[in-house]
Amino acid sequence: MMFTAVSMMTLGLTSCGSSMEKDAKEVSEFACKSIDLQVKAMGGDTKAVEETKKLETEGKALQEKFEKKYASEEDKKKFGEMVEKNLETCDAYKKMKEAFGNMGAE
Repeated sequence: MMFTAVSMMTLGLTSCGSSMEKDAKEVSEFACKSIDLQVKAMGGDTKAVEETKKLETEGKALQEKFEKKYASEEDKKKFGEMVEKNLETCDAYKKMKEAFGNMGAE
């Protein structure tokens, strides 16, 4: 009986972590797409400007969904770290981070 309870708790915790990782990946993929479009829009790409406007609604929905799901300070921190880690593979994010980092060095 004790083994079953411990197994179920472990499974539950593993599922939560996996869910958070999946959610963080979803948010970081959205953010990467959004950053890429914003960079293109700033460069004068009118199609990117239109796409960016369309993404606003989706972004707000994602934000509301995950603010509710990860409401505790601990979950917010962990989720934010996961999103940040995932964004490190996004070329648009790397370029943006480099550009803003260089601006602060002046």
